[in-house]
Amino acid sequence: MKEFSLICAVSLNGVIGNSETNSIPWYLPTDLRFFKSKTFDHTVVMGSNTYRSIGKTLPNRRNVVITRDADAGKRMISENGIDEFYPSFRDAYAVEQDFFVIGGQHIYQEAMIKQPKRMFITIVNSEFEGDVRFPIEGHRFLRDQVVVSDKVKYNCVKRSAWGLENGLEYQFTE
Repeated sequence: MKEFSLICAVSLNGVIGNSETNSIPWYLPTDLRFFKSKTFDHTVVMGSNTYRSIGKTLPNRRNVVITRDADAGKRMISENGIDEFYPSFRDAYAVEQDFFVIGGQHIYQEAMIKQPKRMFITIVNSEFEGDVRFPIEGHRFLRDQVVVSDKVKYNCVKRSAWGLENGLEYQFTE
């Protein structure tokens, strides 16, 4: 049975990025190490903006990029070492086995429809300006159960203590 997980750092107001700068509005090295430990030796599926914000393929992971621009996808494969590209999340989901969805906004929205097996959410205990958002605001992950719809609920099975880095509180949840 095909399973996928979703991993993201989310502010309390749901911001995950800023499209003007194509970047995350915070810097938490501990969260980056957490991300690496979870996704290492796995397939990661991302949108083309997420790929561009990273600026390279992630080492020791199979990198799959979703883009509606087939020519751009072909260039990414040949020039940048991307393993594959697909025009939609649905296409990637039909082919891939056990992978991590790592962003951005539209890919997360599509992934939520397919109901990820697990969500690894880093809650950044602050609100940020930004126009790239996660489908669920970060403050909702502070509860023991996240209700996505009448039929879809996620229970928090792991929660770390709050950490502090670069003046920001954060917490890892699963």
